[in-house]
Formats: sequence, structure tokens, C-alpha cells
Amino acid sequence: MKENIVFLAGLPRTGSTLLTSILSQNPEIHTAGNSALCPLMWEMQDACSRTEQIMNRPDIPDKFIGSMPEIFYKDVHSSIIIDKCRTWTLQPNIELIYKYINLNPKIIVMNRPIIDVIKSIIYIRKMNNWKNPEYKLLDDDGEFLMRPLQSVYNSLFLNQEHILHIQYSNLIEDTENTLKKVYDFIKQDLYQHNFNNIKNNNFENDEAISLIGLHDIRKSISKRNIDVEVSNELIEKANKYQEILDKQISKTNFNQQESRGQ
Repeated sequence: MKENIVFLAGLPRTGSTLLTSILSQNPEIHTAGNSALCPLMWEMQDACSRTEQIMNRPDIPDKFIGSMPEIFYKDVHSSIIIDKCRTWTLQPNIELIYKYINLNPKIIVMNRPIIDVIKSIIYIRKMNNWKNPEYKLLDDDGEFLMRPLQSVYNSLFLNQEHILHIQYSNLIEDTENTLKKVYDFIKQDLYQHNFNNIKNNNFENDEAISLIGLHDIRKSISKRNIDVEVSNELIEKANKYQEILDKQISKTNFNQQESRGQ
């Protein structure tokens, strides 16, 4: 069971719902909305570390936490399970994967230019009548975007054999080849998908976070043109973080090429 789990991480507004909706057409692939597996494992680990009666029994938390993926997916019998959590590649979470699930995991990381992500979030927030649609975007304590951004950045320091990076533009503009890369990565036979009848059958409670429509997708693949105003301050922050991210991407790609050359 554990070896069947493929982890899906990355920034919001990067096509993860579209990707899982397409993949769900394949009966051998199980997908869902945002998964509770990662936070549940983290909370169990934290609880065990603070419970005096078992602090000296490391076998107990290992058994509890290690059994959670099996319990969580006990009724799923698909060849592949896509577990979606935007922060799987944060260091504490990747350590959960390595310790309790798989030493050689497969992790898909979704990415998109930060300014485009911001515009898309602002667009959705305006649809939901937010008074300040830029609220906490790229603030240090802005968990909705900053933690996934840190997760994407940290993914570049991991073993890249475990990672498949997908750009939103490639998923939208070159869907067939992007899906082929996904199937090659997860080592499954390519499935004949229908790109003109895409449905999101996974419930997401967008109303709870005042972002109704956040996980809506269109029946066929297309890109929405979003024209929203963004403050100069937020643009500057986005450019700063994009530069940091791009530098590490270039460095990671260079190191991969050097490794192959050796």
C-alpha cells in the first residue's frame, strides 16, 4: 500500500485539481481533494513526543504513525494513490515520508510564476467579495501561499530522482506530453484520457475558507485570462521570491546535468 502512494505538492492555482481530475478518469488511479494524511501524521508524531507515558517507548509512536497510511487508505484498492498536500516537501513532512512511508518516494511538485499565482488568488478572492484580496499574500505568516512556496523551494534540495516538477503552462498548453511524463514517472501504462469531459468529483469545502470556486474546473482544458490590479509592494515581493526560486532551479538543473555527465 505505502509504495502505491504518489505525493502531490506545490503552489496553489497551479493546476493540481485539473491534473487529479484528469488522472481520476483512469480506474487504476485514486485521487482525492486535499488530503488529511500529512497533518494527521504530524499531529500524531507531535502528540507522541509530548506524551510522557510513551516518550521512552520509541516503538509505540513508530507503530502508530507508520500504520496511519494503511488505515487512511484501507478501502482503496487502486494501483496508484495520489495524496495531495501542498506542503509535503517541507523538511519536517518529507522526513515523515522517508521514515514512515517510503525511502524512495515519488513526489509531483506543481509550479507557476508567483505573480500569476497571486493574480489568480486575488481574482478568486474578489469573486468572494474580500475587502482586501491581497491579505497576507507573501507575508511571513501567510500560510495559504508562503508555506507552499517554501515547500516548492525545499523540493529543489531533495533527491531529484524522487521529484517530478510540473509547470502550469505545460499542463495547459502541452497536456498530452505532460501526462506522459507523469505516467513515466509513476511507472504506469499511459491511459487514454478524455480532455473534453473533465470533471472534479472530489469535494473541497471552499466555502469554509471563503473561496467559493477555488477548485472549480472547466469541462475542457483552457486558460482563463486574468486581469487584476496588484500593488507595487506585492509585485516587488513576488519578484524577489521568484528570483530566489529561479536561482535555485538553475542551480539544481546544473547539478543534475553535472551528475549525468559524470
